[in-house]
Amino acid sequence: GDDGGAADWIVDVGGSANGNSFNPEHLNVSIGETVQWVNLGGNHNVDGSTDTYPDNPDSFYSGVASSSDWTYSFTFTEAGSYDYECNPHVNFGMVGSITAGFGGCTDDMACNYSADANFDDGSCDYAEENYNCAGECTAAMDCFDVCGGDSVEDECGVCDGFGYYECEPGVFVCDEEECDT
Repeated sequence: GDDGGAADWIVDVGGSANGNSFNPEHLNVSIGETVQWVNLGGNHNVDGSTDTYPDNPDSFYSGVASSSDWTYSFTFTEAGSYDYECNPHVNFGMVGSITAGFGGCTDDMACNYSADANFDDGSCDYAEENYNCAGECTAAMDCFDVCGGDSVEDECGVCDGFGYYECEPGVFVCDEEECDT
C-alpha cells in the first residue's frame, strides 16, 4: 500500500528528457519493496488501479494528474504482474509495468514446477501422455514398441495381424498360401 518510507526503486515521470514516459518503463521488484514515482515535469499521474487494470493483483493510484513536483510511493505486497498508466497520456504510450515477486510454474504436477515462484506465469510444461518428465515411457509397450499403444500380436505372432485363416471349416493356418487348393 501507500508508503512514505524509503523507496527501493525510483521511476522518473515525464520531464523534458523523458517526455510522456515512465523511466524505467518496466521493473522487477521483490515482494515488500517500495517503488517511488517522481514527477520531473508535465501534467501526469500514476494509475495502476484495479478499476483501470482489473487483472492487477492490488490497486495503486497517485490521484488526478498534476503538474506539480509530486512523488508517489507504493509498496508491492501482492505477487504478480501490474500494469499502470498516466491517464492524460495513455494514448501517447505513457504506460508502465511492474512484476512483483518471482513468476514461475506453480503446478506441482508440471515438469518445471518451481516451489520458489510467488505466482504462476503460465510457463508450466507437462509430460506427454504415457511419459514422465524425463521422457521415459510409463505405460506398457505394444508389439510395435509404441508406448501405451494398443497393437497386439495375433495368434500367429503377427503384430496387428488378422489371425488365423480358415481354409475350410475347422482348418486354420497362419499363411493363406498353406491352404490346399
